[in-house]
Amino acid sequence: MNDRTAANTNVSREPSPKEIIAVTAGTRLFFAARSWLAALNLLAVAILLEGSIINAPAIGIRNRNGAIFELGSLSGTVSHVDQNRHRFTLTWRGKGMLKMERYWPSYQEDYQVTDSTLYKNGSWADIQKGVHVRIAGRSYEATFVEFTK
Repeated sequence: MNDRTAANTNVSREPSPKEIIAVTAGTRLFFAARSWLAALNLLAVAILLEGSIINAPAIGIRNRNGAIFELGSLSGTVSHVDQNRHRFTLTWRGKGMLKMERYWPSYQEDYQVTDSTLYKNGSWADIQKGVHVRIAGRSYEATFVEFTK
């Protein structure tokens, strides 16, 4: 075989399966590295946000179907107080979905206070039936109670 024939065969030959696999694997590795780096960036952002999301206070309420929701704070009227157990029942009205709704159902839930509960415009001794308060906390433990009106 002369040089001219060898040069023609190298130029016009089909790539071998090993060469195809090597190029495909290299391309996959390149895209996998890019997606892996993007996943690491996303993970870093999630870790940074995790502290603020997990530590955010959220008071628990139940809707009429019994599903539990968490809110940043809740305003309502105290309808029952148990001084010995440091518990109180808060009643509030839910808002209707339609603008013309006249009936808004009322809800009530029991909440507990602890020694570390912060009070604004009052204290635990001021919690009585009929008092309007705004509460915040975790689940069913009020860590902040503000007396309103």
